[in-house]
Amino acid sequence: MNIANINALMGLMQSLGLQQASKHLLRKIVFKPESFTLQHKMEKDKELLSFHLYFERDSNLNAYNLMYYDASLRPALSIDEQTINSINTRELEKRMSETDWKSFFTVDAAISFNKDDKATWAKEENIEAIVADLQSLEQTEEGKVAAAVLKLKYWDEVLPADVTGIPASVRSRGEVSQKFYLFNGQAGISVDEAYRFLQNRWMEKQLLAKRKETEKEEPGTGSSKTTTKRSQAGRKTTKKALA
Repeated sequence: MNIANINALMGLMQSLGLQQASKHLLRKIVFKPESFTLQHKMEKDKELLSFHLYFERDSNLNAYNLMYYDASLRPALSIDEQTINSINTRELEKRMSETDWKSFFTVDAAISFNKDDKATWAKEENIEAIVADLQSLEQTEEGKVAAAVLKLKYWDEVLPADVTGIPASVRSRGEVSQKFYLFNGQAGISVDEAYRFLQNRWMEKQLLAKRKETEKEEPGTGSSKTTTKRSQAGRKTTKKALA
């Protein structure tokens, strides 16, 4: 085992602000894989940052290199209070926030199902009611957005994917990501720098989304307006040339 290499990698990860991700580094390396990844999550100002660090083995040197890491930012999720299909989003969110989703699939040996004792299946009944309300929300386009935000906020990465059914397209709308490479002899992008970069990406994403919505609401703006201006400019140039 190349202790010097492991120590150097831990030092590098600490300089990047990813020292907490290094706790499983040694246990990955002892299996001598050609490559492996380490995952780490953290919160900054109530925003979720996720990291996937990719390592490759240099067989000539019997050492590993951190090649790059993928970072993603999910800003704090919130929805406005509204009533859709008789479902109040604020009340539904309160019920979801009071549910212990993390332990839901943990089997409690002391409790067994008894059809005559509601206490043994009360939690499941409450969750079924929440799911029914989410499905009611999803009957409208506006409700689909609210339901997606609630699922991302309380279910994503807590419950199994085959249960939540959160599509990748919904997840991608609620976050931004970027790959950061590390080159030999150069300082890598730190966690704080990556965070600021992703915040900027998120603001840009929101501005673009608002611009698209504005163009939909105001026919004749956007690309069509630009095309009209270009056509007018072209006609003026033609007239000058013919004069």
